[in-house]
Amino acid sequence: MDKRKNISLILAVAIPILMIFLIIASIYWPRATAHPKFNFLYLMGENYINNQQYVVQNEKLIFTQKNSENNAKFYIYDTTQNKSTEISFQDAQKLNLNANLKSPDGFEVVSGGNDGGIFPLFFGSTDNYYSRYLKNDHTTLKLNIPHNYNFRFLGWVKS
Repeated sequence: MDKRKNISLILAVAIPILMIFLIIASIYWPRATAHPKFNFLYLMGENYINNQQYVVQNEKLIFTQKNSENNAKFYIYDTTQNKSTEISFQDAQKLNLNANLKSPDGFEVVSGGNDGGIFPLFFGSTDNYYSRYLKNDHTTLKLNIPHNYNFRFLGWVKS
């Protein structure tokens, strides 16, 4: 009888501990194995009202209209190093771009939400709203992009 009590006690302790490890693994495993393969081009600081000044057509970045207040800056986001590098418009024009919102490996750039939790009126924050993330079907990775409401995704860099 002592062996049965010991086995029951061991199972009673082991099963909850095992469940905790399985839950932790199911949360962190997708992040640990998520490796986006495609960098992307984006701009910040573009001022436009109804028409976009910079668009991707036939895999190339083009300028569609002149605006004297334009102070757009172009960046390539390196998904492996999680950092942005500013480039000139001329260098951006040399890139071959895929303008689809989803990359060929299934990621898309999304903005955060304004989640105040249980008490959004008291604890709501727009901080998360201006954050950018790479998201696929399994995980979401925060991007290291400064908060800016003028962020605009342009396209995935084709290798």
